Amino acid sequence: MLPGSVFSQHLAYTAMHANDDKSSEHYIPADCVHCPRTLCGHDLKKFLQSRQDLDHQLLVMGDFNSEYSQLRSWMADIALVDIIGKKHGVMGLPRTHTRSKDSPIDVIFGSAHLACSIGRLLAFGKLSGDHRSLWIDIPKCFLFGYNIPNPVHPDARRLKLRDP
Repeated sequence: MLPGSVFSQHLAYTAMHANDDKSSEHYIPADCVHCPRTLCGHDLKKFLQSRQDLDHQLLVMGDFNSEYSQLRSWMADIALVDIIGKKHGVMGLPRTHTRSKDSPIDVIFGSAHLACSIGRLLAFGKLSGDHRSLWIDIPKCFLFGYNIPNPVHPDARRLKLRDP
């Protein structure tokens, strides 16, 4: 491990705050002290649960670099589901990175009641990089409710170029 690496910096941070009081904003649970990835998961879970407590609908997309089955189970613990997997089935989803195993590492998770009308993965090579691109189309009624107001277009005065 290199002394200036991000991993070593994370370990130094966790060692510095390992004994902080639970009421401290820097509190680190004992099971997260030796693994920055576990600490990131802890912080993400804490943040997402705070948003859910405020009745927010959530969408989380990422290159998680984790086993898909473990990641799906972890997200299910906080009531988030794989949006594309929900649409097309979670069995047999294609890999999303050229060097990954046979399951996706790039996933879009969302609140359980959200559903996409269309969700796809582009083929490798359609965009630059070594990942597939994921996209979903969520109908406005799922995001904003069923009483969607009509958009209001402001009337702007036109600029007259020939007016002295």
